[in-house]
Amino acid sequence: QAFEEIGKEGSIILNESNAPKPFKIKVKNGFSMNSGLLTRYFINNEKKTCEVSNPYVLVTDYGITNIEPLLSIMGKVAEEGRPLVIVCDYVDGSALQAIVENSTKKNMMRVYVMTTTEYFGQNKKAVLEDVALFTGAKFVTKTLGHDVQDLLIGDLGTAEKIEISMKSSIIVGGKGDQDEITKHVEFLKEQLDLIEEPSEVAEMNKRVLRFGSGVAEIFIGGSTEAEVKEKRYRIDDALMAINSALVQGFVAGGGTTFISLSCELEKLVKSEKKKMSDEEYFGYKSVIISLHSILNRLLKNSEMDSSDAGIGEKFSSLSEISGERIREKIIKSGKDGIGFNFRTRKFAKFVDKDNPANSVIEPALIVENVLSNSLSIVTLL
Repeated sequence: QAFEEIGKEGSIILNESNAPKPFKIKVKNGFSMNSGLLTRYFINNEKKTCEVSNPYVLVTDYGITNIEPLLSIMGKVAEEGRPLVIVCDYVDGSALQAIVENSTKKNMMRVYVMTTTEYFGQNKKAVLEDVALFTGAKFVTKTLGHDVQDLLIGDLGTAEKIEISMKSSIIVGGKGDQDEITKHVEFLKEQLDLIEEPSEVAEMNKRVLRFGSGVAEIFIGGSTEAEVKEKRYRIDDALMAINSALVQGFVAGGGTTFISLSCELEKLVKSEKKKMSDEEYFGYKSVIISLHSILNRLLKNSEMDSSDAGIGEKFSSLSEISGERIREKIIKSGKDGIGFNFRTRKFAKFVDKDNPANSVIEPALIVENVLSNSLSIVTLL
């Protein structure tokens, strides 16, 4: 539901709630970017991220090496009793040391730094302009000769919340002028018609989608703290799986894809066996056997036998279907994606576009990484 509402470029934030209601979803306007915290010293929660509520936002393309230019605006923000998030090119030297010390001490004004080191050239300037527009901040740029030292409170942007990890950031509820944002998005769309370079078109599309997508906050409730945390971990795993599927699609789960791959590899071995050395043949056969391990584990966990020969004992108390029959049915189905649902004890089409809720799938990217990582380790043995 959350992904349907926010779109592919949207972001999701998980929050723990004291309410007994299991889940609650709120969708707000948001802005995400592939830039994160300057240092781990800014992390302030168990998620290893930095969460800042109701902050002021300073946006500049200057690199900051001295704390002196910031003292004036930091003093004004301190009077308001609110935190300050600085979005800039970089901060180092005495400025970084002072900001870190300030943020780690209690009863001191909190200042956090997001850098744009993941962006280069015009893309860096573009993302800073977009952040400034979304939050309602003045873009303090060296191109126009602006000076951080001259900033007033009115030059800063604001947002409901900012969540920053080491590699990405999500700004929720930016207070920028909606009419200006709408005009800016229309301008970007017009520019798309004038651009021919594929890489530039891709970057421009990302800018448009950033403004058009939202942020979904999922509030996780429960009767006990342990229940809430367990639900959170499960949802976090589900979100990572969905994000992986968005990158490279999905395939049939439950070991079905691995069985199909083993069949394809078996065909290759039969056709090329004469050209293979004994070591190569042994290597291929080892991979084929290992591709059955996921299904073997599922059979064992379901109290169905899974011997090396693939002959399974029937357990009439659970199912009349043996492990051997399950394996044969999956192999015969080929690329049709037929698998055995161990929960319902029935064969089913695992990638069912007509009834998605009945599908049993896993991200293709995870399958690919499992195989490549396993083969990488094996080569070292």
